[in-house]
Amino acid sequence: SLTSLDLSNFNTSNVTNMQGMFEGCSSLTTLDLSNWDGSKFYNTPTFMFTSCSSLKDVYITVESTLMKLTGNLTGQDYAYIPISATIHYNGTDYKWQNNRWTPQS
Repeated sequence: SLTSLDLSNFNTSNVTNMQGMFEGCSSLTTLDLSNWDGSKFYNTPTFMFTSCSSLKDVYITVESTLMKLTGNLTGQDYAYIPISATIHYNGTDYKWQNNRWTPQS
């Protein structure tokens, strides 16, 4: 029944495997991953967001994390942030449009 999670203070600078981290969090609507350093994550964080069907808002401030968790802004499968969410990245909101994460004006 977890709906909101603030993990902005997690030090992920040496983390490589995020497999299944949020898998099954079907009630999760807000996720704050600000300050996460995703530069060492495996290319695809397998099963990381499986069954996160309610996720609406994800906050990210580090480019490497944005790129890894969105498949370089084109990923749309269970490994990446669900396309029903809005990604809030350093003052720009991204929504899934035209088969990619697109900045909103």
